[in-house]
Amino acid sequence: MALQSSLHCRLLNLNSMEPIQLIIVDDHVIFLNSLVSLLKEEPLVRIVETAENGKELLEILPKKSPDIILMDLDMPKINGIETLKFIYQLNRNFKIIVLSSHDQGHLVNEVKSLGAKGYLHKTCSKDDLLNAIKIVHGGGTVFIEEQDKKPVSLDIQDAFLQRYKISKRELEVIRCIKQNLTNQQIADKLFLSIYTVETHRKNIMAKLEVKKTAALVKFAIEHNL
Repeated sequence: MALQSSLHCRLLNLNSMEPIQLIIVDDHVIFLNSLVSLLKEEPLVRIVETAENGKELLEILPKKSPDIILMDLDMPKINGIETLKFIYQLNRNFKIIVLSSHDQGHLVNEVKSLGAKGYLHKTCSKDDLLNAIKIVHGGGTVFIEEQDKKPVSLDIQDAFLQRYKISKRELEVIRCIKQNLTNQQIADKLFLSIYTVETHRKNIMAKLEVKKTAALVKFAIEHNL
């Protein structure tokens, strides 16, 4: 992700600072626990609280002063959009990064207009997430359209995906398998449960009509995935 030049000096000193205090909000407990497990050993951050919906977050905030809030949009009781409205009516200084499974432009724009400092897709890598946290903590913003991604080329996306009825998520799993990642490593990288990864793997192999991982890797190499 491209860094704004004005943040460069501030970000250079982050490693010597106290850990960035995080609150993580997501109603999918498996994802929430996976994210906590993924970040808890990172010296850059410290998770001070978790919540499963906007209502719980609003009850926590008077007692906690996080540096950054990582928050989903689809939540029961009070969803992410309404939670953003409530929070920024009370205090515009909160730094919130939305971490969502949706990537529609209108949602990104709405979140940005409400005052959030970032919007990432849940498929982002651990490195991208930590980099976004550093940027936002340093005073910058990171939104989905600003990320220096390497998207799947149009010929692959339009021809390969349609031909084999492979979803974008399944393509991400194929690429991870091609890198010889284990199911656990894929789950950690994509913020999924191992069960979900195993299900994706079975569906992929059925769609591509391959029976062994080696054959799947060979297929991925041959099709330049």
